[in-house]
Amino acid sequence: MKNGIILLLSALVVFLLLFSIGAFRHGDIMARDDYSKQRKKRISEVSRSAEWNIGIAASVANPVNKQVIHGIRIAAEIVNGEGGVLGKPIKLRLEDSRGSFPESKFLVQDFCEDFRTAMLIGAFSSVTVLPSRALSQFHALPLLSPIATLPSGLPELNPDLFFAVLPPLAFWAEPIVNGLKEKGYRRILILSQESPYYGGVFASHLERSMEETRFFSDVFRTSFSPPAEEQTFYQVLRFFQENRIFDAIVFTGSIEELLKLGTVMKELNMKLPVYGTDLLDVPNRDRLLSGFPSDLFFPRVSGTILMDSRFSTEWRRRFGSDPGIWEQCGALSIFFFARALDLRGSYDPESLVRTMKKEWSELMNHCVYSLQTSLECRNAGK
Repeated sequence: MKNGIILLLSALVVFLLLFSIGAFRHGDIMARDDYSKQRKKRISEVSRSAEWNIGIAASVANPVNKQVIHGIRIAAEIVNGEGGVLGKPIKLRLEDSRGSFPESKFLVQDFCEDFRTAMLIGAFSSVTVLPSRALSQFHALPLLSPIATLPSGLPELNPDLFFAVLPPLAFWAEPIVNGLKEKGYRRILILSQESPYYGGVFASHLERSMEETRFFSDVFRTSFSPPAEEQTFYQVLRFFQENRIFDAIVFTGSIEELLKLGTVMKELNMKLPVYGTDLLDVPNRDRLLSGFPSDLFFPRVSGTILMDSRFSTEWRRRFGSDPGIWEQCGALSIFFFARALDLRGSYDPESLVRTMKKEWSELMNHCVYSLQTSLECRNAGK
């Protein structure tokens, strides 16, 4: 009897051990079954629709978002003007999140539950990637982000229906690092948004790039939670002004936060040069920052990442200038969608994302793009 009990207990322990390490994953089986149902339903609804419905959840007041959306709209007009995709036009459904995180989640959920939606262009900020990715994945809805990066440490998904077209962060990090080295600045203060905001993700990449050079003697980073107020910067700068000496500041926040930083620097009579990021590449930037108390340096990306000249030609015809990087990212969101459908010949969320990722990889790996980066100096403090 005793031996029987021991054997039973041993069997139970072995079962629990196997379950704990993943030998039995009933929850995963149920999740896969739910996903399969959602995928089949989306394929059916999208295929029956007379249009390719693309949802857009974004804060339309954000200046960078405006540029991206402008590019999306013109690219959709170009595709529709050429007959659409597989005989059906693209229909854009734009919803304003008003810069609210809860509102963004609500809009993403709404698009996910509408199974006529073929793709969602959302996660315009890195902080919304995590909830948007989880919701769209469960509902078998392809999620494309034109300007947000995927924070590190997120679990892998199989299949992963999230896709980003933002160029590698190195495009902006390298000119900043090289610019600091050329000036001989070895002691750097990084003021960054905290993770998972884009500024925090960018700052982490920048720190790694600076460490790899073995040039900088002192790199100190302090993070803030957006939106930061003047008092936040005052406390940080006052502390370092009294206790440490730095050569330059790298700032990875919004244009509004940079203006507040400038106000504090003026109050403390600080003349340290400030290096910004692509996050600050907004219309009327020079006018907004004309009173900044020190020199400003911004990485500038020029050139084209588009697969063909249709968008650039149309943009120049309408506006008499070349499109910016954000307009191109928006246009790529549409062109990748259209090209993937043309190549596949039918709609399926998984094959759509796989094909878009392959096209993007080929675009970057084979240098079809012609992006050039440089560091612009704005002598705002002189």
